[in-house]
Amino acid sequence: MFLGYRQIPHFIIAVAKEDSDQRWVIRATIDTHRFNELVKSVRIGKTGEAYLLDADGIFQTERRSGGILMQKDADRYKYGAAHDGIKTFIETDVQGQTHLYATTWLKDKSWLLVVRQEKNDAFKFLRKTAYVVVLISILGGTAIVAIAFYLTGWIIRRMQRVDAEKDQLGDQLIRAGRLAEIGEMAAGFAHEINNPLQIIKSEHALVSMILTDLKEKDLLKESEDVAEMEDSIHQIKHQVDRCAEITQAILKFGRKTEPVIKDIDLHAFIPEVIAMVAKKASVHGIHVEQHISDALSPIHTDPGQLQQVVVNLLNNAIDAIIARHGAAGGELRIEAESDTDQVEIRVRDNGIGISPENMKKIFTPFFTTKPVGKGTGLGLSMCYGIVDKMGGKMSVSSQPNSGTTFTIRIPITAEDSGDRTGQKLFLK
Repeated sequence: MFLGYRQIPHFIIAVAKEDSDQRWVIRATIDTHRFNELVKSVRIGKTGEAYLLDADGIFQTERRSGGILMQKDADRYKYGAAHDGIKTFIETDVQGQTHLYATTWLKDKSWLLVVRQEKNDAFKFLRKTAYVVVLISILGGTAIVAIAFYLTGWIIRRMQRVDAEKDQLGDQLIRAGRLAEIGEMAAGFAHEINNPLQIIKSEHALVSMILTDLKEKDLLKESEDVAEMEDSIHQIKHQVDRCAEITQAILKFGRKTEPVIKDIDLHAFIPEVIAMVAKKASVHGIHVEQHISDALSPIHTDPGQLQQVVVNLLNNAIDAIIARHGAAGGELRIEAESDTDQVEIRVRDNGIGISPENMKKIFTPFFTTKPVGKGTGLGLSMCYGIVDKMGGKMSVSSQPNSGTTFTIRIPITAEDSGDRTGQKLFLK
Protein backbone atom coordinates (compact mmCIF):
# COMPACT_ATOMS: atom_id res chain seq x y z
CA MET A 1 0.00 0.00 0.00
CA PHE A 2 1.57 3.35 -1.02
CA LEU A 3 0.66 6.83 -2.23
CA GLY A 4 0.82 7.25 -5.96
CA TYR A 5 1.81 10.25 -8.04
CA ARG A 6 -1.52 11.97 -7.31
CA GLN A 7 -1.20 11.14 -3.59
CA ILE A 8 -3.93 8.52 -3.87
CA PRO A 9 -3.39 5.28 -1.97
CA HIS A 10 -2.57 2.34 -4.21
CA PHE A 11 -2.87 -1.31 -3.21
CA ILE A 12 -0.41 -3.32 -5.29
CA ILE A 13 0.27 -7.03 -5.34
CA ALA A 14 3.43 -7.92 -7.28
CA VAL A 15 5.31 -11.17 -7.92
CA ALA A 16 8.86 -11.04 -9.29
CA LYS A 17 10.84 -13.74 -11.04
CA GLU A 18 14.48 -13.45 -12.05
CA ASP A 19 16.29 -15.46 -14.66
CA SER A 20 20.02 -15.42 -15.24
CA ASP A 21 19.80 -12.35 -17.41
CA GLN A 22 16.23 -11.07 -16.95
CA ARG A 23 13.80 -10.04 -14.15
CA TRP A 24 10.06 -10.46 -14.62
CA VAL A 25 7.38 -8.77 -12.48
CA ILE A 26 3.70 -9.57 -12.49
CA ARG A 27 1.73 -6.71 -10.92
CA ALA A 28 -1.94 -6.40 -9.97
CA THR A 29 -3.61 -3.21 -8.75
CA ILE A 30 -6.43 -3.76 -6.32
CA ASP A 31 -9.36 -1.36 -5.99
CA THR A 32 -8.31 0.32 -2.76
CA HIS A 33 -11.77 1.70 -2.00
CA ARG A 34 -13.44 -1.69 -2.29
CA PHE A 35 -10.76 -3.42 -0.25
CA ASN A 36 -11.02 -0.74 2.44
CA GLU A 37 -14.81 -1.05 2.58
CA LEU A 38 -14.51 -4.82 2.75
CA VAL A 39 -12.34 -4.67 5.86
CA LYS A 40 -14.37 -1.82 7.42
CA SER A 41 -17.58 -3.79 6.99
CA VAL A 42 -16.42 -6.32 9.56
CA ARG A 43 -18.63 -5.56 12.60
CA ILE A 44 -18.72 -7.29 15.95
CA GLY A 45 -21.54 -6.23 18.26
CA LYS A 46 -22.21 -2.50 18.40
CA THR A 47 -18.63 -1.14 18.57
CA GLY A 48 -16.51 -3.96 17.18
CA GLU A 49 -14.27 -3.11 14.20
CA ALA A 50 -11.33 -4.53 12.20
CA TYR A 51 -8.43 -2.78 10.40
CA LEU A 52 -4.96 -3.43 8.96
CA LEU A 53 -1.62 -1.83 9.83
CA ASP A 54 1.75 -2.30 8.22
CA ALA A 55 4.96 -3.02 10.11
CA ASP A 56 5.42 0.72 10.77
CA GLY A 57 1.93 1.15 12.26
CA ILE A 58 0.46 2.91 9.21
CA PHE A 59 -3.22 2.29 8.46
CA GLN A 60 -3.63 0.06 5.45
CA THR A 61 -7.40 0.31 5.84
CA GLU A 62 -9.48 2.94 7.56
CA ARG A 63 -10.72 2.44 11.12
CA ARG A 64 -14.37 3.14 11.59
CA SER A 65 -13.89 4.82 14.98
CA GLY A 66 -11.22 7.13 13.60
CA GLY A 67 -8.12 6.25 11.57
CA ILE A 68 -7.23 7.69 8.16
CA LEU A 69 -5.71 5.54 5.46
CA MET A 70 -1.91 5.89 5.17
CA GLN A 71 -1.60 7.71 8.51
CA LYS A 72 0.07 6.32 11.56
CA ASP A 73 -2.04 4.74 14.32
CA ALA A 74 -1.55 6.64 17.58
CA ASP A 75 -2.18 3.39 19.47
CA ARG A 76 0.43 1.36 17.53
CA TYR A 77 2.74 1.09 20.55
CA LYS A 78 0.07 -0.68 22.56
CA TYR A 79 0.10 -3.70 20.24
CA GLY A 80 3.57 -4.75 21.28
CA ALA A 81 6.32 -6.39 19.24
CA ALA A 82 5.71 -8.79 16.42
CA HIS A 83 4.39 -12.10 17.69
CA ASP A 84 3.16 -15.42 16.44
CA GLY A 85 -0.43 -16.52 16.59
CA ILE A 86 -3.30 -14.47 18.03
CA LYS A 87 -2.78 -12.11 20.95
CA THR A 88 -5.69 -10.82 23.05
CA PHE A 89 -5.54 -8.11 25.68
CA ILE A 90 -7.49 -5.23 27.20
CA GLU A 91 -6.05 -1.77 26.74
CA THR A 92 -7.14 1.88 26.88
CA ASP A 93 -6.63 3.90 23.67
CA VAL A 94 -5.48 7.52 23.40
CA GLN A 95 -9.08 8.70 23.60
CA GLY A 96 -9.56 7.02 26.98
CA GLN A 97 -11.81 4.20 25.76
CA THR A 98 -11.08 0.72 27.07
CA HIS A 99 -11.13 -1.98 24.38
CA LEU A 100 -10.73 -5.70 24.09
CA TYR A 101 -8.09 -6.30 21.41
CA ALA A 102 -7.24 -9.34 19.27
CA THR A 103 -4.16 -8.99 16.98
CA THR A 104 -2.32 -11.30 14.62
CA TRP A 105 0.50 -10.73 12.13
CA LEU A 106 -0.11 -11.79 8.57
CA LYS A 107 2.42 -13.54 6.24
CA ASP A 108 6.04 -12.47 6.77
CA LYS A 109 4.80 -10.12 9.54
CA SER A 110 4.37 -7.29 7.07
CA TRP A 111 0.77 -6.48 8.02
CA LEU A 112 -0.98 -6.56 11.39
CA LEU A 113 -4.69 -7.41 11.59
CA VAL A 114 -6.32 -5.70 14.54
CA VAL A 115 -9.86 -6.48 15.79
CA ARG A 116 -11.13 -4.51 18.74
CA GLN A 117 -14.38 -3.86 20.63
CA GLU A 118 -15.24 -1.62 23.52
CA LYS A 119 -14.96 -3.54 26.79
CA ASN A 120 -18.52 -2.82 27.94
CA ASP A 121 -19.88 -3.92 24.58
CA ALA A 122 -17.65 -7.01 24.43
CA PHE A 123 -18.68 -8.25 27.87
CA LYS A 124 -22.30 -7.14 27.65
CA PHE A 125 -23.71 -10.61 27.03
CA LEU A 126 -21.35 -12.12 29.57
CA ARG A 127 -22.57 -9.64 32.19
CA LYS A 128 -26.15 -10.22 31.15
CA THR A 129 -25.60 -13.96 31.44
CA ALA A 130 -23.99 -13.44 34.84
CA TYR A 131 -26.97 -11.35 35.97
CA VAL A 132 -29.35 -14.03 34.72
CA VAL A 133 -27.33 -16.72 36.51
CA VAL A 134 -27.33 -14.66 39.72
CA LEU A 135 -31.05 -13.97 39.35
CA ILE A 136 -31.80 -17.64 38.71
CA SER A 137 -29.60 -18.59 41.65
CA ILE A 138 -31.42 -16.13 43.92
CA LEU A 139 -34.86 -17.16 42.70
CA GLY A 140 -33.92 -20.83 42.78
CA GLY A 141 -32.45 -20.50 46.27
CA THR A 142 -35.52 -18.60 47.43
CA ALA A 143 -37.79 -21.22 45.89
CA ILE A 144 -35.77 -24.04 47.46
CA VAL A 145 -35.86 -22.35 50.87
CA ALA A 146 -39.59 -21.63 50.51
CA ILE A 147 -40.33 -25.20 49.43
CA ALA A 148 -38.13 -26.51 52.24
CA PHE A 149 -40.02 -24.39 54.78
CA TYR A 150 -43.36 -25.43 53.27
CA LEU A 151 -42.47 -29.14 53.21
CA THR A 152 -41.03 -28.93 56.71
CA GLY A 153 -44.20 -27.24 57.95
CA TRP A 154 -46.35 -29.78 56.10
CA ILE A 155 -44.38 -32.67 57.58
CA ILE A 156 -44.60 -31.14 61.06
CA ARG A 157 -48.35 -30.58 60.69
CA ARG A 158 -48.74 -34.12 59.37
CA MET A 159 -46.79 -35.51 62.30
CA GLN A 160 -48.85 -33.42 64.71
CA ARG A 161 -52.02 -34.67 63.06
CA VAL A 162 -50.79 -38.26 63.30
CA ASP A 163 -49.90 -37.74 66.96
CA ALA A 164 -53.30 -36.19 67.60
CA GLU A 165 -55.02 -39.09 65.83
CA LYS A 166 -52.89 -41.49 67.82
CA ASP A 167 -53.87 -39.82 71.08
CA GLN A 168 -57.51 -39.73 69.98
CA LEU A 169 -57.31 -43.39 69.00
CA GLY A 170 -55.93 -44.23 72.42
CA ASP A 171 -58.73 -42.26 74.10
CA GLN A 172 -61.30 -43.97 71.91
CA LEU A 173 -59.87 -47.39 72.72
CA ILE A 174 -60.05 -46.58 76.43
CA ARG A 175 -63.61 -45.32 76.03
CA ALA A 176 -64.54 -48.36 73.95
CA GLY A 177 -63.18 -50.58 76.70
CA ARG A 178 -65.16 -48.66 79.30
CA LEU A 179 -68.31 -48.92 77.20
CA ALA A 180 -67.77 -52.65 76.84
CA GLU A 181 -67.39 -52.95 80.60
CA ILE A 182 -70.49 -50.78 81.14
CA GLY A 183 -72.39 -53.03 78.71
CA GLU A 184 -71.39 -56.11 80.64
CA MET A 185 -72.28 -54.44 83.95
CA ALA A 186 -75.60 -53.24 82.50
CA ALA A 187 -76.53 -56.82 81.75
CA GLY A 188 -75.59 -57.71 85.32
CA PHE A 189 -77.59 -54.79 86.69
CA ALA A 190 -80.61 -55.83 84.63
CA HIS A 191 -80.31 -59.34 86.00
CA GLU A 192 -80.04 -58.05 89.57
CA ILE A 193 -83.00 -55.70 89.09
CA ASN A 194 -85.11 -58.66 88.00
CA ASN A 195 -84.90 -60.17 91.50
CA PRO A 196 -86.51 -57.24 93.38
CA LEU A 197 -88.99 -56.88 90.53
CA GLN A 198 -90.09 -60.47 91.06
CA ILE A 199 -90.47 -59.80 94.79
CA ILE A 200 -92.50 -56.65 94.08
CA LYS A 201 -94.62 -58.64 91.66
CA SER A 202 -95.22 -61.35 94.28
CA GLU A 203 -96.10 -58.76 96.91
CA HIS A 204 -98.45 -57.13 94.41
CA ALA A 205 -100.17 -60.45 93.85
CA LEU A 206 -100.47 -60.96 97.63
CA VAL A 207 -101.92 -57.46 98.18
CA SER A 208 -104.36 -58.00 95.32
CA MET A 209 -105.45 -61.34 96.77
CA ILE A 210 -105.94 -59.89 100.27
CA LEU A 211 -107.90 -56.98 98.85
CA THR A 212 -110.12 -59.39 96.94
CA ASP A 213 -110.70 -61.53 100.08
CA LEU A 214 -111.63 -58.47 102.12
CA LYS A 215 -114.13 -57.41 99.51
CA GLU A 216 -115.60 -60.94 99.29
CA LYS A 217 -115.97 -61.09 103.10
CA ASP A 218 -117.64 -57.70 103.00
CA LEU A 219 -114.95 -56.33 105.29
CA LEU A 220 -114.06 -53.61 102.82
CA LYS A 221 -116.75 -51.35 101.50
CA GLU A 222 -116.64 -49.82 98.04
CA SER A 223 -115.50 -46.22 98.30
CA GLU A 224 -113.44 -43.59 96.52
CA ASP A 225 -110.37 -44.49 98.61
CA VAL A 226 -110.73 -48.17 97.75
CA ALA A 227 -111.00 -47.32 94.08
CA GLU A 228 -107.84 -45.20 94.26
CA MET A 229 -106.04 -48.02 96.07
CA GLU A 230 -107.08 -50.51 93.37
CA ASP A 231 -105.92 -48.10 90.69
CA SER A 232 -102.54 -47.72 92.45
CA ILE A 233 -102.22 -51.51 92.69
CA HIS A 234 -102.96 -51.72 88.96
CA GLN A 235 -100.31 -49.08 88.24
CA ILE A 236 -97.78 -51.01 90.33
CA LYS A 237 -98.41 -54.10 88.23
CA HIS A 238 -98.19 -52.10 84.99
CA GLN A 239 -94.90 -50.45 85.96
CA VAL A 240 -93.40 -53.73 87.19
CA ASP A 241 -94.28 -55.37 83.88
CA ARG A 242 -92.75 -52.40 82.04
CA CYS A 243 -89.52 -52.63 84.05
CA ALA A 244 -89.41 -56.35 83.37
CA GLU A 245 -89.70 -55.72 79.62
CA ILE A 246 -86.86 -53.16 79.77
CA THR A 247 -84.53 -55.45 81.71
CA GLN A 248 -85.34 -58.33 79.38
CA ALA A 249 -84.49 -56.14 76.39
CA ILE A 250 -81.17 -55.14 77.99
CA LEU A 251 -80.35 -58.75 78.78
CA LYS A 252 -81.27 -59.80 75.27
CA PHE A 253 -79.19 -57.00 73.72
CA GLY A 254 -76.12 -57.49 75.91
CA ARG A 255 -76.14 -61.30 76.15
CA LYS A 256 -72.93 -62.91 74.81
CA THR A 257 -74.13 -65.88 72.78
CA GLU A 258 -73.22 -67.60 69.59
CA PRO A 259 -75.35 -66.56 66.61
CA VAL A 260 -78.68 -68.36 66.63
CA ILE A 261 -80.22 -68.55 63.20
CA LYS A 262 -83.97 -68.61 63.13
CA ASP A 263 -86.94 -67.12 61.33
CA ILE A 264 -87.76 -63.53 62.28
CA ASP A 265 -91.11 -61.93 61.71
CA LEU A 266 -90.27 -58.29 61.02
CA HIS A 267 -93.85 -57.25 61.78
CA ALA A 268 -93.10 -57.99 65.45
CA PHE A 269 -89.32 -57.46 65.40
CA ILE A 270 -89.23 -53.87 64.11
CA PRO A 271 -91.77 -52.44 66.62
CA GLU A 272 -89.83 -54.16 69.40
CA VAL A 273 -86.58 -52.49 68.28
CA ILE A 274 -88.28 -49.10 67.86
CA ALA A 275 -89.62 -49.36 71.42
CA MET A 276 -86.02 -49.43 72.68
CA VAL A 277 -85.35 -45.89 71.30
CA ALA A 278 -88.89 -44.49 71.37
CA LYS A 279 -88.42 -42.67 74.68
CA LYS A 280 -85.18 -41.00 73.53
CA ALA A 281 -86.88 -39.91 70.30
CA SER A 282 -89.98 -38.52 72.01
CA VAL A 283 -87.93 -36.49 74.51
CA HIS A 284 -86.28 -34.66 71.57
CA GLY A 285 -89.51 -34.15 69.64
CA ILE A 286 -88.70 -36.68 66.93
CA HIS A 287 -91.61 -38.24 65.09
CA VAL A 288 -90.91 -41.94 64.51
CA GLU A 289 -92.76 -43.62 61.68
CA GLN A 290 -92.63 -47.20 60.55
CA HIS A 291 -93.80 -48.62 57.28
CA ILE A 292 -93.82 -52.41 57.10
CA SER A 293 -95.23 -54.08 54.04
CA ASP A 294 -98.15 -56.40 54.73
CA ALA A 295 -96.68 -58.96 52.34
CA LEU A 296 -93.31 -58.95 54.14
CA SER A 297 -91.81 -62.42 54.34
CA PRO A 298 -89.95 -63.72 57.42
CA ILE A 299 -86.15 -63.72 57.21
CA HIS A 300 -83.72 -66.34 58.42
CA THR A 301 -80.89 -64.81 60.49
CA ASP A 302 -79.66 -64.12 64.04
CA PRO A 303 -82.10 -61.74 65.79
CA GLY A 304 -79.55 -60.47 68.34
CA GLN A 305 -77.08 -59.34 65.68
CA LEU A 306 -79.80 -57.83 63.52
CA GLN A 307 -81.17 -56.01 66.58
CA GLN A 308 -77.69 -54.57 67.30
CA VAL A 309 -77.36 -53.26 63.74
CA VAL A 310 -80.82 -51.67 63.61
CA VAL A 311 -80.59 -50.12 67.11
CA ASN A 312 -77.23 -48.56 66.24
CA LEU A 313 -78.63 -47.10 63.02
CA LEU A 314 -81.64 -45.69 64.89
CA ASN A 315 -79.45 -44.09 67.59
CA ASN A 316 -77.17 -42.52 64.97
CA ALA A 317 -80.20 -41.19 63.12
CA ILE A 318 -81.58 -39.63 66.33
CA ASP A 319 -78.20 -37.95 67.03
CA ALA A 320 -78.07 -36.56 63.47
CA ILE A 321 -81.63 -35.21 63.76
CA ILE A 322 -80.88 -33.53 67.10
CA ALA A 323 -77.75 -31.91 65.62
CA ARG A 324 -79.86 -30.29 62.89
CA HIS A 325 -83.32 -29.71 64.38
CA GLY A 326 -82.81 -29.60 68.13
CA ALA A 327 -86.01 -30.45 70.00
CA ALA A 328 -88.53 -30.07 67.17
CA GLY A 329 -88.96 -30.97 63.51
CA GLY A 330 -87.17 -34.32 63.51
CA GLU A 331 -88.46 -37.21 61.45
CA LEU A 332 -87.28 -40.81 61.64
CA ARG A 333 -88.66 -43.49 59.40
CA ILE A 334 -87.93 -47.21 59.22
CA GLU A 335 -89.19 -49.13 56.20
CA ALA A 336 -89.26 -52.80 55.36
CA GLU A 337 -90.43 -54.43 52.16
CA SER A 338 -89.63 -57.53 50.19
CA ASP A 339 -89.63 -58.92 46.70
CA THR A 340 -89.42 -62.53 45.56
CA ASP A 341 -86.10 -63.39 47.20
CA GLN A 342 -84.99 -60.64 49.60
CA VAL A 343 -86.08 -58.16 52.24
CA GLU A 344 -84.95 -54.55 52.22
CA ILE A 345 -84.71 -52.57 55.47
CA ARG A 346 -84.17 -48.81 55.30
CA VAL A 347 -83.55 -46.32 58.12
CA ARG A 348 -84.23 -42.74 56.96
CA ASP A 349 -83.76 -39.46 58.83
CA ASN A 350 -83.89 -35.75 58.05
CA GLY A 351 -80.79 -35.01 60.11
CA ILE A 352 -77.57 -33.14 59.43
CA GLY A 353 -76.39 -35.61 56.80
CA ILE A 354 -72.87 -36.75 55.89
CA SER A 355 -70.39 -34.62 53.94
CA PRO A 356 -68.95 -36.11 50.70
CA GLU A 357 -65.41 -36.24 52.11
CA ASN A 358 -66.63 -38.34 55.07
CA MET A 359 -68.67 -40.78 52.98
CA LYS A 360 -65.55 -42.82 52.14
CA LYS A 361 -64.60 -43.16 55.82
CA ILE A 362 -68.04 -43.71 57.32
CA PHE A 363 -67.41 -47.42 57.97
CA THR A 364 -63.77 -46.97 59.08
CA PRO A 365 -63.08 -48.09 62.67
CA PHE A 366 -62.74 -45.22 65.18
CA PHE A 367 -63.88 -42.63 62.64
CA THR A 368 -66.55 -40.35 64.08
CA THR A 369 -67.83 -36.84 63.42
CA LYS A 370 -69.20 -36.52 66.94
CA PRO A 371 -67.43 -34.34 69.54
CA VAL A 372 -64.87 -35.90 71.86
CA GLY A 373 -66.63 -38.00 74.46
CA LYS A 374 -69.83 -38.33 72.40
CA GLY A 375 -68.83 -41.23 70.18
CA THR A 376 -66.16 -43.88 69.71
CA GLY A 377 -66.41 -44.40 65.97
CA LEU A 378 -67.03 -48.09 66.50
CA GLY A 379 -70.79 -48.37 65.95
CA LEU A 380 -70.98 -48.31 62.15
CA SER A 381 -67.74 -50.24 61.71
CA MET A 382 -69.08 -52.95 64.02
CA CYS A 383 -72.38 -53.00 62.12
CA TYR A 384 -70.48 -53.25 58.85
CA GLY A 385 -68.39 -56.08 60.30
CA ILE A 386 -71.50 -57.91 61.49
CA VAL A 387 -73.10 -57.55 58.09
CA ASP A 388 -69.88 -58.63 56.38
CA LYS A 389 -69.65 -61.64 58.68
CA MET A 390 -73.21 -62.45 57.66
CA GLY A 391 -71.97 -62.54 54.07
CA GLY A 392 -73.19 -59.20 52.73
CA LYS A 393 -72.75 -55.45 52.77
CA MET A 394 -74.45 -52.31 53.96
CA SER A 395 -74.87 -49.11 51.92
CA VAL A 396 -75.50 -45.47 52.75
CA SER A 397 -76.72 -42.45 50.80
CA SER A 398 -76.72 -38.93 52.21
CA GLN A 399 -76.93 -35.22 51.41
CA PRO A 400 -75.57 -32.58 53.81
CA ASN A 401 -78.38 -30.79 55.71
CA SER A 402 -80.92 -33.02 54.00
CA GLY A 403 -80.78 -36.45 55.59
CA THR A 404 -79.30 -39.93 55.44
CA THR A 405 -80.58 -43.35 54.44
CA PHE A 406 -78.91 -46.60 55.50
CA THR A 407 -80.00 -49.65 53.54
CA ILE A 408 -79.47 -53.37 54.04
CA ARG A 409 -80.84 -56.18 51.90
CA ILE A 410 -81.38 -59.57 53.48
CA PRO A 411 -82.23 -62.73 51.56
CA ILE A 412 -85.38 -64.46 52.63
CA THR A 413 -83.59 -67.83 52.61
CA ALA A 414 -79.88 -68.55 52.68
CA GLU A 415 -77.55 -71.50 52.90
CA ASP A 416 -75.46 -71.97 56.04
CA SER A 417 -71.74 -71.92 55.35
CA GLY A 418 -69.21 -72.80 58.08
CA ASP A 419 -68.97 -70.08 60.71
CA ARG A 420 -71.26 -67.73 58.81
CA THR A 421 -74.69 -66.94 60.13
CA GLY A 422 -76.48 -68.02 57.00
CA GLN A 423 -77.62 -64.47 56.22
CA LYS A 424 -76.41 -62.73 53.05
CA LEU A 425 -76.69 -58.97 52.64
CA PHE A 426 -76.39 -57.14 49.36
CA LEU A 427 -75.70 -53.53 48.50
CA LYS A 428 -78.68 -51.57 47.41
